[in-house]
Amino acid sequence: MPSKTVELAVIDTSIYIENFRTGRFTSRIVESPFLFRGVSIVIHELLRGIRKPEEREFALDLAANLRLYTPTERIWLDSGEIVSHVAQAIGI
Repeated sequence: MPSKTVELAVIDTSIYIENFRTGRFTSRIVESPFLFRGVSIVIHELLRGIRKPEEREFALDLAANLRLYTPTERIWLDSGEIVSHVAQAIGI
């Protein structure tokens, strides 16, 4: 069980895709202090967009090695509110 000082983080699908293709974020991810978790929708999006066998292998490897969460209706509603507040705060 993680300590109370460890913060959790989720990486968006677009970051996984960019990093898979270019390695652009590898060092930032590896050096990050966060404990990463996955969301089932991210794995779904990665699998939906596969074009090559290695992309499928990458997505399935993530699914096997991350603790995955599947959002409930309440989580979707709360996350929509959070995104709205963040967008308003930064003026978009």
